[in-house]
Amino acid sequence: MATWHSIFLKHMETVGKQLFLDLFEVEPNVLKYFEAFREVGLKNLLQSRSFQNHGVRIMNLVKFAVENLDNPVKYGLSSPQNLI
Repeated sequence: MATWHSIFLKHMETVGKQLFLDLFEVEPNVLKYFEAFREVGLKNLLQSRSFQNHGVRIMNLVKFAVENLDNPVKYGLSSPQNLI
């Protein structure tokens, strides 16, 4: 978990933005499903506060999931072994 904290958390906001930039560059039609910033346009996404906030929200969700991999029952989730 030390590596997770030292790398991911340090760059979490950047990773969130880049994830969605890459997604929209590869598949521009997907942008239409993001109401909060779909009218901004691909070139102006980095200036959009809604876009930046969305990236952070998604990365916080990833962070929560990773940090709770050992505790799925606590959050009403099935054990990872049961998913296989």
